[in-house]
Amino acid sequence: MGSGLRPYGVNVAKKSLNREQLVNAANSAVNKRYGDNTSVAAIEELVDVKVWASTGSLALDWCIGGGMLPGGIPMGPKIGRTIHIFGDPSLGKSALLDSILKSVQDLKGLGLVSEVEGSRDPHFAKAMRMNMNWVAIQKPPTIEHMADWGIDWVTDIRKNEPHMPLLWGVDSITMLQSFKTHGKRMSDEKEAGNFHYGGGKSEALGYALNKITDLCRTSPTTFVLLNQVRETPGVSFGPSKKPTGGLPARFVASVEIDLRYSPLGITRDGHKITGKWVHATIRKNKVRTPHYECDFLINFQGGLSKWGGVFELLENMKIVHVKRNKNKSLAENEFTITEGIRKGEVLPLSDFTKWVLEDKMLWRPIGEDAKVKENPQADEEETNGSSESAGDEGGAPAEDTK
Repeated sequence: MGSGLRPYGVNVAKKSLNREQLVNAANSAVNKRYGDNTSVAAIEELVDVKVWASTGSLALDWCIGGGMLPGGIPMGPKIGRTIHIFGDPSLGKSALLDSILKSVQDLKGLGLVSEVEGSRDPHFAKAMRMNMNWVAIQKPPTIEHMADWGIDWVTDIRKNEPHMPLLWGVDSITMLQSFKTHGKRMSDEKEAGNFHYGGGKSEALGYALNKITDLCRTSPTTFVLLNQVRETPGVSFGPSKKPTGGLPARFVASVEIDLRYSPLGITRDGHKITGKWVHATIRKNKVRTPHYECDFLINFQGGLSKWGGVFELLENMKIVHVKRNKNKSLAENEFTITEGIRKGEVLPLSDFTKWVLEDKMLWRPIGEDAKVKENPQADEEETNGSSESAGDEGGAPAEDTK
């Protein structure tokens, strides 16, 4: 074998080509052949929107992850994501959508709801202090109408406000029907013998979500898809309840939230029922580690409770130990931190809630779920040393220690 040649004939003596130029040249050739924006560089396609909404519950925000706003307030779903929420009827899916919508309004954004079930409650929205003048309601008859109307609405808003946070919710996909591509209803095709069970709705939903997710990831728009579950007969192992509409919604979702009835039950004020607990499991999450579980509280007169479920969540994660006294109120309980730099400290309720909101290691975003280090001074020295060594090596990036 000749000098300067690797196996397979790779010439190492020749000057290496610029990979960025190779990508741009290939993209230009493809776009010239098939049309503009057929192939683009990833840095142009992916827009990192550093804005987070909130579900209204700190426990659910912690399970979803994502990041923090200034001031240490933890935030949940990231603007620009697709969220799939499913569960049994009357569990609180619409209430959770309204709570996220209220958070987007607090971020000076707007909302669109593709209303199919007719479950919007103006009294509940008023109790949450939501401004309904900043929310548009559409009532599409089919999946195709839902996608076309919603995309046109978002696109028109983007012409005037390209950076405004938007929330587009569908309540719910279960009640939407589908037209086939040639314009006939599914019932007509069934009579004609050309209908395949489950295929029409799933295909239409997949095609619609393909266009919607493309719109969301290139602009600060969050798409929330609500779905019901149905019993699957003959299932011996695994979950017997599955969301409707096939698999497209589960494929494209960045965050998937499974809502179930909570063993904590309901809350009462005397004989009056004031709220209910809901158990949430994060089945899929591209923002942080999935499969976290929590219980959150829905107050019928005020929306999701901010602190409901936080103590139970941190206690189950063995981050905090709560010493409860049945004869005392919650404010008189003792909270002992069992992890991190402040391990062993006993805090009253006021200091504990302040610690929960301000502790940056507790609310660390994904990728920083590593073990909490006990000596932050040593971390700074280690960081300074690594930066100096990187400078000695000509600015070479440090190796990933994940």
